[in-house]
Amino acid sequence: MTLARSGTSNGAEAAPAPRARSSSRVAQSQEELYALVIGEANLPRYLRKFAQFDRDGRTSAGWHWAAFFATFWWLLYRKSWLNAALYLFLPGVLLGLATAIASPFGPAAVGVATLAIGLPLLLLPPLYADAAYYRLCRKRISTVLRLAGKDPETLRALLVGQGGTSRAAPILATLLAIPLAAGMLAVVSVAADPDDRARARVLQPYADGEVDRMQADAPRTLRT
Repeated sequence: MTLARSGTSNGAEAAPAPRARSSSRVAQSQEELYALVIGEANLPRYLRKFAQFDRDGRTSAGWHWAAFFATFWWLLYRKSWLNAALYLFLPGVLLGLATAIASPFGPAAVGVATLAIGLPLLLLPPLYADAAYYRLCRKRISTVLRLAGKDPETLRALLVGQGGTSRAAPILATLLAIPLAAGMLAVVSVAADPDDRARARVLQPYADGEVDRMQADAPRTLRT
């Protein structure tokens, strides 16, 4: 009886052990998936952040210096193509709408509207960069798991291909930004000040008259 109770007791105590080992393998597998889709660049930092989000069951705000100083380039570097496109075009659209709505109310209203739109556009990307990247990585992992099935080599290849970083995209964006910025500066300089254009139209007849007078005086100068 004592042996039976002892055996039953030992079996009950040993039963949870396989579940603990299975849980450990699942956790390790998830970390490996994260590592594959993140890539080597700054991997420990993102693994810590992603583990925190997994423990909490939700994302939270933080701070990301690269996303603050170079938001567009960081998004391209992390292959966040859709967010990069939104960041490229959405601020201009929002600021344009805010200026158009506020301009009838004077320069002060335009300034307030610009600040109300510009400040969130400046602060929200670095505050939620880690959270957005976490959701992007989990989406990529989910998509690849459906495509790859149980083949580990296919899974690894797809995660590395879809994830990781891109050094070429930020460089290409910089090269394209140079002529674009030059063109924008040229357009702004041409349409800069209506008063300058008005003064130019007023002074043009005088300038033309001066040229005509100089041309009329030229033969007399040559004859002398």
